[in-house]
Amino acid sequence: MSVFRDIAVVTKKVTLADGTQIEVRKLSLRQIAGLLHQFPALGDLANGKSVAATDIAVAAPEAIGAIIAAGVGKPNDAETLAEIDDKVDVYDQITLLEGIADITLPGGVGPLMERLARIGVALGAKSTAEPGTAEASKTDSPNSSAA
Repeated sequence: MSVFRDIAVVTKKVTLADGTQIEVRKLSLRQIAGLLHQFPALGDLANGKSVAATDIAVAAPEAIGAIIAAGVGKPNDAETLAEIDDKVDVYDQITLLEGIADITLPGGVGPLMERLARIGVALGAKSTAEPGTAEASKTDSPNSSAA
């Protein structure tokens, strides 16, 4: 039997404004990568890049719906996405989003992106940090021990 079958799915109960409890689950790296590919503005925000308010406004409702659908175990499910859009108010959408984020990225998105960047540099990718900054000096050196 695979060791991964013995790993429990990490979940959390989130209470909506009307008292309804919904169980949300941790997103996988594959799901996060898919969301970043589908919604590039999310990746730009996660990397601290400047994103136009209009880009955020356009992407946010669909992106939040996609994150919630994945977080309730129904990624890319058209019926679930429609239900989130039509029946879940903004307050409850944010509550669900917070619950999913809390268990998926307990340290926040910044530390995840930093770790992924260090792995990329270790594998030979060039740093995207500004030259001469502390971050660049940690990642630009081939002998860096920033991992």
